[in-house]
Amino acid sequence: MVEHTPKRNKHGDVELPKLDEDFWQKLREDQYNYVFQFQDSAGFFHPMDYDGIPDNEIAKSFPRFDLKKYKLFSMPEDENSSRREDHIHFMNTLQDLYIYYFYELFHDAAITQGYVYHFDISTIVLSEAIFEAIHSFIKKYELTNVGDFIFFLIASLQKYYVSDVEYYQSPEQQKQVKNAKKEAEKAITVLDKTDDRRKLSQRPRSRLEAISFKFNDGILTIKDSVLNSGIVSAFREHENNGSLKNWRKQLAAYPRIYDENKIKNKFGQRSARALYNFFIGTKIFPNSNGKKTAVYEAVLQILEFASIPVVGKEEDLQYRAKIIRLWIKRNEIDYAKTHYEIKPDTERLLKYFKDLPTGLSKIIPKNMYSFAYYLCDRFNLSLHINEIAYLILFASNRITQLRWEYLQLDNQKKQIPDLTAFSNLIECIQSKGKDEVLEFSFRTKSTGANTFTSPQLILIIKSALLEYNTSNKEEFTLDVWESDFIEKDENSWEVKRSNILNKPSERFLPKFCRQFYDYLLGEIQLSSADFMPSEKYILLIGLCLQKAGAFSLNMNEEEYLKNKVRGWLNLTENT
Repeated sequence: MVEHTPKRNKHGDVELPKLDEDFWQKLREDQYNYVFQFQDSAGFFHPMDYDGIPDNEIAKSFPRFDLKKYKLFSMPEDENSSRREDHIHFMNTLQDLYIYYFYELFHDAAITQGYVYHFDISTIVLSEAIFEAIHSFIKKYELTNVGDFIFFLIASLQKYYVSDVEYYQSPEQQKQVKNAKKEAEKAITVLDKTDDRRKLSQRPRSRLEAISFKFNDGILTIKDSVLNSGIVSAFREHENNGSLKNWRKQLAAYPRIYDENKIKNKFGQRSARALYNFFIGTKIFPNSNGKKTAVYEAVLQILEFASIPVVGKEEDLQYRAKIIRLWIKRNEIDYAKTHYEIKPDTERLLKYFKDLPTGLSKIIPKNMYSFAYYLCDRFNLSLHINEIAYLILFASNRITQLRWEYLQLDNQKKQIPDLTAFSNLIECIQSKGKDEVLEFSFRTKSTGANTFTSPQLILIIKSALLEYNTSNKEEFTLDVWESDFIEKDENSWEVKRSNILNKPSERFLPKFCRQFYDYLLGEIQLSSADFMPSEKYILLIGLCLQKAGAFSLNMNEEEYLKNKVRGWLNLTENT
């Protein structure tokens, strides 16, 4: 057998083949395609185009499908601009209807976290038989005007059910959800009993004698005390490294991860209710205000097309539709809150934050409030949740204003020689050889003027500046020159800017850190266990600023955040 020798570049790396534009175009298109799935005799789902799977030995017993590729929401091909505009308007209307009636089913995170949604399926692949059945269903119930939308809904329902719901409805998963709290309590007891600090006060003292692992083909028991101690220590460390940084809190919160499963377990019922609301609310269904039996039957058939189980198909249509009616009657779509109204103690905050705008809205996005709740749970500050949430909101708004102000840099730097010189230096360093720094000059109190032209020394400074500029954008883009922000109302402000660069200690981030730290130090009652509260406070401030968007990255290491806040606090130490 002849062994293929890969082609390598001058660095010794294997040269990968270049992929043509057709490949990337197909890749872009495929992300908006959905292939319908079918269930095998064991209840597992498979795509109908399984012939494309390289290893399809398991598929030999599968049914054969005559596949049809169908493009949804096609733009009219003629050049009539009014028809194309009507189509775009109609698509926007459908998207609004989808968001209003179905967002809660599929995109609850998008609602609460502010994502912008667009239709994510443009082409479907399904069997000719199912396509014809859906097409006949659309004609039967006179839904031709929204026919593609019905196809889209069926595809979306099946896609979500197969990928996000079906697995969690298995008996094993149901049992796991039901027992999560009890299992977490057992784990807490194990770590309590093996905690050396607690064992001293325990009477009688507990001693770990063995750990058993139960597999499907037998049980293994470890009795060695050193190995068992290592297993327990690793488990405790794993939980201590969770988001709450405390094993007891982490395990107590463990059952919450299944809260979403409880909603998913009602996906069929909630889907039925959403479809019913759509048909009745839009009056798009014939005679939807009269006898509603046909509506229930239509909802039933859409769910069955989407492979969502309702009741055995051996039952007659009337009985299955009755189940749908009960589902609709007993289930409502609880629309998620996107914002909360909070009541912070602004008088107390104003003692520390002199520039806190009094007109700042008390309406806060849900994801921001949830993050404040997490911080207060982690750092034992539950009495201050409204104030901390309010400070995150204030910082977020001010950072947005400062970023907008930075966009005026090109006009402003012409009036500030230092800013012009520094911008020229950064642009030269970032020019990748198109320009070159020839010398550096500086002046100190003790030595006066200094200049050097050594390429090696210039390279060191250029590299340090480039690295710092890349990883510390906030130092270059936020509050560069002196500006006053005058709040007009909740949604507008006026900027009075000067032509003077800000002093390091007078910039927003250092001042905010000092004010926040003084607030925590002055308003939080410390216990005897708070040996070094400064570490906790510094990290808390860093996490709040990260949530407010102060940093170029949203997932920085906590040590990095602490170092940034320490640096800003040091700038304001004597101010």
